[in-house]
Amino acid sequence: RDAKQFDPRNREVGHALADLELESENWEAALKAYQGLAIQADNNEGDVRSQAELYLRMGQARHGLGEGGKARQMIDRALELDPTYVDAARFLVELAEGPVRKVEARQRLLGVLEAEYQSFDAEDDRREAREQELLDLRLDLATTLADELNRPDEAVVALRAVIEARPEDISLLHRAL
Repeated sequence: RDAKQFDPRNREVGHALADLELESENWEAALKAYQGLAIQADNNEGDVRSQAELYLRMGQARHGLGEGGKARQMIDRALELDPTYVDAARFLVELAEGPVRKVEARQRLLGVLEAEYQSFDAEDDRREAREQELLDLRLDLATTLADELNRPDEAVVALRAVIEARPEDISLLHRAL
């Protein structure tokens, strides 16, 4: 509480306090703190990732308050600011309710992960893990499209991408079938 009396213009302190409120599940206080930081960021035009992170955090606070629609709006804004923000895309998947929204959110996550994967150098240690995550996500997406939404054409497209990625992998082919 004493820290709140500190200079409110100090962004680092403000961000740390907002993070503490979020971690403590003081949703309303966290939301207000992040909103204040977002206003400061708009005035100072900080870097895009920092602004996107603020919207992600506001979305998490809105979700904690039970405001799913507003939480999705915050995450959409985060992804507008930074279309490569994987954490925001992952949270959008968490927020998705019902098979149609889950598919839409997973497709968006797939696009974000693909963009990130393409940005990795050939020697980047993260490539293999990201490639496996992309394959797993495509398989999951295909299953949902075929089994829950009865959209076999779209499921086939997802499965084709899996098989094209690793045509020699028999176990992956078996999972796809």
